[in-house]
Amino acid sequence: MKRLFPPLCLAFLLVACGTQDSHETLPPPVPIAEWASRVDTLLGTYTTVAGPAEFHDSLLIVPDIKDRLVWRINLTRGTRAAFGSQGGGPGEYTMVSTAAVVHRDSVVIFQRFGPTPFPVIDVVTGRGRTHTPATDNSRSSTEALVLSVSEPWFKHADTLGALYGEPLLAPPERDSATGRMMPPRKRPDTAPVVRYVPSTGRVDTLLRYFTGRREEALTPDLIRQNVRLMGLGPYGPYNGWHVTREGDLVVVDAATYTVQLHRATHSEPREFSLAFAPIAVSDSGWSAYVERATQGGVAQFAKSMSDMSAQMGKTMGAPMPKYIVPEKPERLPPVFFGDGSFQMHSDKSIVWIPVHRTDPPRVGLWDLVDIDQGVRTTTLELPPNHRLLHVSSLGAYVAAKDEDDLERILLYRP
Repeated sequence: MKRLFPPLCLAFLLVACGTQDSHETLPPPVPIAEWASRVDTLLGTYTTVAGPAEFHDSLLIVPDIKDRLVWRINLTRGTRAAFGSQGGGPGEYTMVSTAAVVHRDSVVIFQRFGPTPFPVIDVVTGRGRTHTPATDNSRSSTEALVLSVSEPWFKHADTLGALYGEPLLAPPERDSATGRMMPPRKRPDTAPVVRYVPSTGRVDTLLRYFTGRREEALTPDLIRQNVRLMGLGPYGPYNGWHVTREGDLVVVDAATYTVQLHRATHSEPREFSLAFAPIAVSDSGWSAYVERATQGGVAQFAKSMSDMSAQMGKTMGAPMPKYIVPEKPERLPPVFFGDGSFQMHSDKSIVWIPVHRTDPPRVGLWDLVDIDQGVRTTTLELPPNHRLLHVSSLGAYVAAKDEDDLERILLYRP
């Protein structure tokens, strides 16, 4: 098991990159419409489309998060039909997140929340099985529930039949007075990347990496008062990782733009750094973000309590959340993972990495990096209200939102 980005090396890289790149000038981003030879609009509309899975250059499995539906699009015939079924039976899904190719003819439908059972479905027959990574059955049901929130959340797959994930919360601790296991209260600053093979049930920890988070656990008193730590969002140097279809693992340090490549062939990892132009954080941009992050959190909490009250038939009382706001960072990190909001994509040796180029932060800027050569080939810019969903040999699948808040899928062919 390897440990990536140790603190001493990280500090050295921060100093080195800050000095080396202080006068770096990068070429301007290229609009994706100029990069593409043509743009196809796929059949159908969606409420909130998630990352699709492509098979044989002709079939696309597309989850719709809000509608909790999965669609099967035939690109050659221009048809769309519902795929799989919603429910709790074998091979069915309760909620949906992204989809991924896990075998030549099988797709995994990741679930939206936490380490819950997920189906692997044959794209031809529509039949499948539900898989649940093995857990320790010797624990009580209460302990098992507490521990489940710090188990790996699988979100990537390779075409060799393996799934990859990491825990979103740090392991729980026991109360020193009662001996009972306390619910996890913070995100981990160091997390394992876990590989799970459904066909054998084998679970391996491939490596541990520094997530870029530096969050302190809240005391029980603050938790009871509903005090929350405001996340840094686009301003945070949150690191990210990605698995290619071939099973290669790519880990990116967001603060230094250092890329580490761990080949599936078990050869020694290779590391390279990419140049970036430092971007100072403005007071106005930071103030606007703090306003959105805190007030948006209060509004979301109020809506959740209102929904619960309607379902229970009585008023649910709880204190409104209060936020601890961290100090304004001096610079934006060159890479824009946004605490997991953005993921990398890849096709063969080209990895798409979300990046910063402006203050205030703007989404939709992607570096195309050749990991075999260790170089940036270009930077692409998506139009407003467009989200990158998936990348394949056919091109880039992008969700475009219209005035009615409905989304269509565009295929930008290079």
